[in-house]
Amino acid sequence: MCIAYCIPICLAGVIFTETFRRFGGSSSAFGANMLGAVAGGLAQNLSFIVGLKALLLIAAVVYGAAALLHLAKPLRGSALQS
Repeated sequence: MCIAYCIPICLAGVIFTETFRRFGGSSSAFGANMLGAVAGGLAQNLSFIVGLKALLLIAAVVYGAAALLHLAKPLRGSALQS
């Protein structure tokens, strides 16, 4: 069960480094990282209210939504070009 709690931290680091590598504006990337840190702090406080198991479900939904938005991003760009 410990691995389930460590995976989001690992994935957040991978996502940030890949985004920072691909993105030209470093200040915007660091700003997004700070926003993520604030969201993480809020999620930690939320875990005190709803419990860690419920927070894992919330995190799974957030990561799924981020993945869907990432997959939809190229579709929006190609629709604008045609």
